Amino acid sequence: MKPSKSCANCIKSRAIPFSNDVLCITKGVVSADFVCRRHKFIPDLKSAKEANYKCTDCANFIVHEMKIDSRQMTGLCKLFSARYYDGNKKKACSKFLMKYEVKQAVLNGTR
Repeated sequence: MKPSKSCANCIKSRAIPFSNDVLCITKGVVSADFVCRRHKFIPDLKSAKEANYKCTDCANFIVHEMKIDSRQMTGLCKLFSARYYDGNKKKACSKFLMKYEVKQAVLNGTR
């Protein structure tokens, strides 16, 4: 099944984490289901479960403490949790929203 076009899966958009809108390079702030004629799919975008993303890859994860030697990122999810946890150990949930940095790494093929 071919995915439907929307600004949420466009290469030129960036999700706004506190609302359901996206920031488009050409149109500015638009809703996630908006489509313009300049739409381009993100190449090989897999779902969060298929790509094995972690909470640290999500835009809703707030980093509290980083330990570089053990690759531990302690923080909390601003949607669900009130307790701090290691985001590298938990899998991404159904509300996963890809961070801009992770999206660029996927596009560049470095991830």
